[in-house]
Amino acid sequence: MRLNSFRELGNLLGRTATMAATRQTVLHQIGDMVQDRAEAKFGTYQDGIIDYEEWEPLADSTQKNRERMGTTKDDPLHRPGIKPTDARRGSEHIKDTLSNVVRGNEVHIGSDNEVMPHHEYGTVHMVPRPVLGPALEESVPQILTLIGSTYSAALVHTRPRMSRIIRG
Repeated sequence: MRLNSFRELGNLLGRTATMAATRQTVLHQIGDMVQDRAEAKFGTYQDGIIDYEEWEPLADSTQKNRERMGTTKDDPLHRPGIKPTDARRGSEHIKDTLSNVVRGNEVHIGSDNEVMPHHEYGTVHMVPRPVLGPALEESVPQILTLIGSTYSAALVHTRPRMSRIIRG
């Protein structure tokens, strides 16, 4: 690319700054979209999607244990009213620990709750009940639409004005 004037350089720098701001906005919107979708999965059995299997019913022993603790019997990943006995486990509800943050060109969505990976990936004693991976997979069509429409609008608003028409 060859620049013929400082005005062209200014236009190029303006478009670059606008696109960077647009990227940050889009990443924040994607983080919020996936986080909201993941939070909605708590307490409800999930269908399978792509590489994530349909959630199995809670084991009888788990349901009995939940009843003994005074919580709902069959709401996976949801234990209303139960306070953690281990302070390292954080919030009363794991879904309340989900967050997202934009770092550079990436959005990170997750939880600082040490139990969350056990639910997302399973353990030798517990089947996986992922919420983050499926939430991202389910959001892909909306993410692609958001990216396309946002960048199209940004390009239209930042394109250089033609100062002359070249005739052949």
